[in-house]
Amino acid sequence: MGTLLQISVEAESREEAQQAVDDAFKEARRWDELLSNYKENSEISRLNREAYPESAQAPVEVVRFLQAAQGLSRETSGYFEIMIEPLTKIWGLRERKLVKMPLKKHSEAARFKSNHQHLEIYDKDNTVRFIAEGMGIDTGGIGKGYALDRALEKIRSRKVSSAVLNFGGEILYWPMDGLERKISIKNPLEPDRIWKAFSIAGFPSETSAVSTSANYERFITVEKGGKEIKMSHILDSRTGKPVDNGIRSVTVASANAARADALSTALYVMGLEKAKAFAAAHPEDWTLILYQEFGGPLKSFSSGGWKVSDHD
Repeated sequence: MGTLLQISVEAESREEAQQAVDDAFKEARRWDELLSNYKENSEISRLNREAYPESAQAPVEVVRFLQAAQGLSRETSGYFEIMIEPLTKIWGLRERKLVKMPLKKHSEAARFKSNHQHLEIYDKDNTVRFIAEGMGIDTGGIGKGYALDRALEKIRSRKVSSAVLNFGGEILYWPMDGLERKISIKNPLEPDRIWKAFSIAGFPSETSAVSTSANYERFITVEKGGKEIKMSHILDSRTGKPVDNGIRSVTVASANAARADALSTALYVMGLEKAKAFAAAHPEDWTLILYQEFGGPLKSFSSGGWKVSDHD
């Protein structure tokens, strides 16, 4: 998935630890082969080619993934959007090069197609169908998290007492059980500096996953009127445009990595007030938002039990 996976475990023996780590890496690679939008032979890429106008067969585990992703899209009212591939394409998100500002008619057409309600999943025969030509699944906002959860399942099937998995900055801890897990939050305005370090001791779940969505590492460069403009790489399926709402980073701690992954994206797209309301309605998910108002100083909002750590 284009990033580094690091795994550490505690086990009864070195051999058991090594086998658990090997199993986890193998499982993460397998899910990369299934879910990657960058690989033409992945199951997701195949479905994007074949699921219109007729339904396309999919492996049972991919159907379950899509059901989970569609459920998170529904829960967040589309602020996390599993079907955002049409917008990803017209904004050149994967090309990572200068693109022309999309015409309004093109962005409107892509916005209509970027809707999880237009994805039909039939679990009786494990098939998937899009209702319109040009629709597509984009796993970028949930794929890493889902792969992390599956990798941890492999680890837990071994004689292992604890594990920490870090997939490009997305972290999954098991078990929590009163352990003081620490994370450091980067300053989104000065990414080479740490804003604050936190402890997530007391998280109300056996596992805890932490995911951050921010704009300090990736941008879209768009040509408009002969000028080059840097814009957010996080897209809003409701407007058809890159997000520009004052939020600079969102960190979410959830019981599983897929949920943390999707929610960090969703709350970033929502904007501050809707994100606050969502956080209040979901106290089981801890939220930390860094934002600016009219380009002013960095401010923060948090929900849950984040505790500033005395040391990194």
